[in-house]
Formats: sequence, C-alpha cells, structure tokens
Amino acid sequence: MFGSNRIGRALGTAAGIAVLLLFAIGSHAQATGSNPPKMQLPADQRAFDAARATVDPAERLAAMQLFLKNYPKSTRVSRAQGDIFDTLVKYFPQRTAEIDSQAKIEIKDAGKGFVRLFYETDVADTLAEANDTGVDLPRAEKLAKDASRKFNEADCDKDVLDNAKKYKYPAPSAAARHSRFTKGRANALAALAKVDMDEHKPEPAAALLDQAYALDPTVAEVNLLRGEQALDQHKDAEALEDLERAQLTGELKSPWREKMIELYRNSHGGSDQSFLADMDAQYARIFPDPFTPQPAKPTDGSRTALLELFTGSACDPCVSADLAVDALLKTYSRKQLVVLAFDQHIPDPDPLANPDSIARAKSYRVAFTPTSKLNGKPLWEGGGPRANAETSYNEAIKKIDADTTKPSGVNLQLTATRAPDGMIHASATVSIDNPQLLQQSLAPDPPAKEADAKTPAAIPAATATPPAPAAQPASIEPHLVANFALVEDDVRYSGENGIRFHRMVVRSLAQPAGTGSPVEAGKALEATFDPAAISATLKTYLDTYEQKNDRFGKVVFLAKDTTLEPAHLAIAAWVEDTTTHRVLQAAFVPLASTGSQIHQSQSEPPAQQSEAAAKTGAAK
Repeated sequence: MFGSNRIGRALGTAAGIAVLLLFAIGSHAQATGSNPPKMQLPADQRAFDAARATVDPAERLAAMQLFLKNYPKSTRVSRAQGDIFDTLVKYFPQRTAEIDSQAKIEIKDAGKGFVRLFYETDVADTLAEANDTGVDLPRAEKLAKDASRKFNEADCDKDVLDNAKKYKYPAPSAAARHSRFTKGRANALAALAKVDMDEHKPEPAAALLDQAYALDPTVAEVNLLRGEQALDQHKDAEALEDLERAQLTGELKSPWREKMIELYRNSHGGSDQSFLADMDAQYARIFPDPFTPQPAKPTDGSRTALLELFTGSACDPCVSADLAVDALLKTYSRKQLVVLAFDQHIPDPDPLANPDSIARAKSYRVAFTPTSKLNGKPLWEGGGPRANAETSYNEAIKKIDADTTKPSGVNLQLTATRAPDGMIHASATVSIDNPQLLQQSLAPDPPAKEADAKTPAAIPAATATPPAPAAQPASIEPHLVANFALVEDDVRYSGENGIRFHRMVVRSLAQPAGTGSPVEAGKALEATFDPAAISATLKTYLDTYEQKNDRFGKVVFLAKDTTLEPAHLAIAAWVEDTTTHRVLQAAFVPLASTGSQIHQSQSEPPAQQSEAAAKTGAAK
C-alpha cells in the first residue's frame, strides 16, 4: 500500500497484531527473521529465512508453500501466507483464483477484532493497486466497503483502551487515539476510492477522497489519488499540490515523482532549481514541530551520554522516536548527549541503511524498530505516530538527566581533522581516572522495588523496619574498547513514513560493530574516513541490495543518493565495555570546516578532578 499500512502482518499472532497496531500505546515494526549472532536458529526460522531470500518469484512461491507444508504450526505461518499473497499480486496478477483464495486467508488470519478492519483495508488496497488497473476488484470492493462502514471512532477508541489494559501499556492520549482513527479510516476510504477509479467511476471516488482528506490531509495515499484525479481533469496546479503533499507525507514512486517534477518545472519557467527549498518550506508548514523542547538542566560535565536509535524511513511507528530525538538534540548540547541513528531495512528497504548500521543492530540483537539504547541500556519500548513524540521525549529526558549526573570513571578526548583533500582523521585518547566509578557503572541495575509502592505512606520512616543491606555486586573485569562513527546530520530524504530530515545518520564505522579498538593507557586510537570512498561503497551496497537480499526479493529504492554533504559531517566516538555493552563515555566533533576540532568528555566533575589532582600532584 502506498504509505504502507502493513503493520498488522509483521507479527504472526492475533494478540501481537492488536498490540502492534496500537501506535499510541507503543508499537514497533518487526524485522522478521532477524538473526541474533552466535545462536542456532530454530529449523522453521531457517526454512522461512531461506524461502524469503529466494529472488525468483516462482521459486519463492514454491519455497513458501513448502515451508507451510513442513511447518504448519510455526509462528511464521501468517508471514508466509502474507508473502505468498504479495508475490502473487505483484508477479502473477493473472492468477486471480489463487489471489482471491489467498486474500481470504489474509483476512481470516486477522481474527474478528477491530484489527480486522486494518487487514481489510490493506488487502483491498493491494488488490486495487495491482497491475495498474487492479485485480480481483469484486473482493477489493467488498473488503474496502466493509472497512469503511465499520471504521468508527468509538470502536477504535475502545479497541485501543482495551488492548492497553490487556497488554499492560499506559493508556494513550486522546490525541494519539484520534490520530489512529483518522489515519485508519482515511486509508479505508482511499482503498475504496481506488477501486472506484479502477472501475472508471471518478465521481464517487472523488467524494470518498474528499471525506478522507477532511479526516486527515497527511495520508499519502489520499494525496496521490487526488493528484491522479486532478491530472485526469487537466488541473495541473491542483495535481502538483497533491503530488507534492504525497511526496512529503510518504513515499512517491515512479512514475508519479517524475510527473511531479515535470509539473513543477512547467510552473516555474522550466527550472526546478528552487524545488528542494520549496518542498522544505512546505514540509515545515504541513508538519510543524509537535511540541516545544525543554531547556536542559545544568550538568557538571562529568559524562556525555550516548543515545543509539535503531530506526527506519519506512517504519511508521518510528516517527515518534525520530521526532523525540530531534527535540532531544535541541535540548542538549553535544557535550551532554551524542546521538547515533542506525537505519534498518525494517519493515521495508531503507536507502539510509548500510552494512555497519545492520551489524550494530545485530550486536544488540535488535529485532524491532524503533529500538533505542542509552549508554547501552534500553531507553524506549516501542514508538508511535507524531502525537506520541512528546511522551517519548519526556521519558527520555528523565533517563538522560539521571545518566549524565553519574560519572563513569572514564575520560575521553576526541580530535578530528578534515584535510583539504576531504580525508577525515580522528584520534581518541582514553583514560580511566576512577576505577571505582567504572565498576559502579558496570554493575547490574537494581531490580524494581515493587514492594516500596505498597508500603503504607502513614508509617513514619523512623518506625519502619530498616531494609537489609544490599548485596555488593561482584566485581566485573572491564573489557573496554573505543569506536568511531562517521555521522551525517540532517539527511534529506522523504521515505514511506513521511519523515523528511534524518538526524545523525551513521554512514560508516571505523571498526566492526560490537567491537572496537582495545583501550590501552596512554595510547592514542586512530581512525581515518574517506567520504568519497564511503559514498561509492554505499551506492554499490544499495545497487546490490536491490538485486539480491535476504528478505524482500528484488526491490527498487525510492532514492539512492549516497553523496555525503561535507558541511553535515561529524565524528562520534565512544568507549564501551564489550561484556556488559555499557557505554561509559562519548564524544562528538562536527566537521563544518577543515582544520582540527576537539571534544573532551570528563570522567568526573571539574571540582572533583581538581581535588584529585591536588592530592596526587598531577596536572589535568
């Protein structure tokens, strides 16, 4: 579906589907078949992964059908059925009887709850879009009509709240619940409108699209179909506006993107020189900042936190996490917080992903997007739409403020230089200034104190039974490594989830993900990045991925511009313990110009460092 609505199919169970569709509650997209490193996968997963990696469509169908025969009770059965449906529709539209049977299976898998309406919308839209003029249109019309008729806000609200209670998630805000309803119903109306357009009934299609647009003008499918109708009526100005909105609210594939550029040039004297700037301005109007970030609390500079975000430009639930990160970057300086975004091919191919970003996710055994880590520990669980961004931001603020006030005992000084030829050289010096603080940083977090919440508040503290002394954690032998990342900030790319500007995108790592250069006292660690070579490597990776990959068969990326913008580049470095995955210190150096830049992350507050220096006679 344009602006993919295929969230429900990502999880194979009805219960999982219900949770996943609750963007407001905390949803995520799943990397089906993500392989944790150094672990023997179950036989059914190995068979499923092998079938999904098959490129030839006919062979892929046969492999998926064999998987269903051999593993009828696998949790991946629903995903395999979905893959068969997609493959039939995309490559074998003439096999209408098989497609219709598979469509019925898709709807049956959804169960009888409210989530069924999302599935009906998805299947109807897939059928209506197939082969340019649609396939199995009677089935598509029946499903789209049912979804449109039953999709009301009261039932949608009840479904969200019931599932929040059932799965013990916080109740979502009214704004988040309303967003789920408007987008869901608008997509259902758009699917029915597409069927009408396939059947050459423009008037009822236009009426449906007007309803959908009034509900939510940011649904990409609605904007595209309005643009198609405007083109048919030779209303070029309206068509351009609709196609531009479709581009900004989601994906815009060929040939519609080329048509949009043609219309823009025709209306601007044959030039598209101002196209990007105009689109940027329009994006800001359509999607203003969802909330105002807080000012950062004063810190003692003892620790720079590292936030790692595993996200995807095709991941709808990643929107709230991406926008929360945007706000966090405004709240905190880079001496307080360093952010690294590792894009993933989840749930669909992402041209911002690369081998290093995929490998970093595997080192954490990441299976979902969005997933986030703060200093190596979990930060957020799940994501959601724009309406959820402030909730994610507020949750992160509490944890970041707490972590930046905990000295780690590790000091990191990072320098980075860009030579006139564009080569980037980075050097890091790491010292352990306080082994005791380092041990405390590596110690396991204490378990949640549920009993504390049950203690009657009326009992005076003096009369309460004193708690037993906490057991001292066993000493952990540190295995510290340092790594460097070449980061590109503010990458402009309008992907399927509508995010246009992508912050702190990791383009390359100096060392393989999950490893690094061993930290040795007094030894400088060096790294060199060649942006031109990295750009070429990224392009080759995307070209190869389009032809052969382990998940999607042959694909076509919306864009493959891997040119690295020099003014947006930066170097990040961090110190990590390979045993616990804890990140002890981080540093960030922007490379807006040639020359040398320095970032020093201190292990202790300046006052403590001065006191320690006075006692030892050493100069810091």
